[in-house]
Amino acid sequence: MKLQSLSGEHNSPLGKADTAGGEVVPAGVGSTERRLLEPQKAAYLLCLSDEEVTELVATGQIMPIRISGKDRFDSWDIDGLIGTYKHTAMRRAGSF
Repeated sequence: MKLQSLSGEHNSPLGKADTAGGEVVPAGVGSTERRLLEPQKAAYLLCLSDEEVTELVATGQIMPIRISGKDRFDSWDIDGLIGTYKHTAMRRAGSF
């Protein structure tokens, strides 16, 4: 699969993407478009290992959706998790 950036196309497990401010942004993530993601893609977006994503599930921080016996993650849930961690970091830093 490929990502598109201002300087050309790049390989990525996420597929086609849009660019914003010179950064590669996966299509459907961080937007109003909802996508179901494989666990490996969710881990890639969160910059975590597969085991760390499994721990997030075990602690109830994200919930997989089981479709045809396969776990998938809602891109909105991934965005929400990032927002929660960002909000927490801002509060701890006294920025919020």
